[in-house]
Amino acid sequence: MLKIIRHTVIGLIAFILSASLFIQSDQIQDFTLPNVVSGTDFSLSQYKNAEAVVIIFTSLYCPYAKFYEDRISRLADQYRNDSKVRFILINPNNPAKSRADASENVAALAKRRRLGIPVLIDQSQQVADLFGAEKTPEAFVLTPYQDSFRIAYRGAIDDNPQVEIDVRHHYLQSAINSASQRQPIVVDQTTITGCMIKR
Repeated sequence: MLKIIRHTVIGLIAFILSASLFIQSDQIQDFTLPNVVSGTDFSLSQYKNAEAVVIIFTSLYCPYAKFYEDRISRLADQYRNDSKVRFILINPNNPAKSRADASENVAALAKRRRLGIPVLIDQSQQVADLFGAEKTPEAFVLTPYQDSFRIAYRGAIDDNPQVEIDVRHHYLQSAINSASQRQPIVVDQTTITGCMIKR
């Protein structure tokens, strides 16, 4: 009987600890990464006055990320003049494992496409780990929380990476609209189809 109680207590403690870790991981503190567009460092705190900060982990090598290049550009452009919504792209791949994702290649593509948003390099995966990001493309929406941000949405951009005209659910756009209006996000997590981050 004591053995059963001991196992139950240990299990309960483990559950509480894992739950608290999950809650902590949803709170995102300030971070700084090199911005290949400007050639300077960029910090998340620069967007502290936004209602929604959209962060998309993406890459040059991943075919799924390539499917989304135009969609991401159009989405960012849609909110270009909305001070409540800010976009950030982060390339989290180790260039030793994915030569296409070398910083000079990322910079060349960003400047060629004239996205007008920060494009950051996270070669050590420090920020990807902070978010718990696993794949590219993987999207997050952050909303203000105390002196930092919290993750309000994580997951896919929409429900059809390969055929845009067949998209039925625009998960990321819906999350952005809700967050920017300080409304609850109905679908706050979705399954991602993409490529594993190269570590």
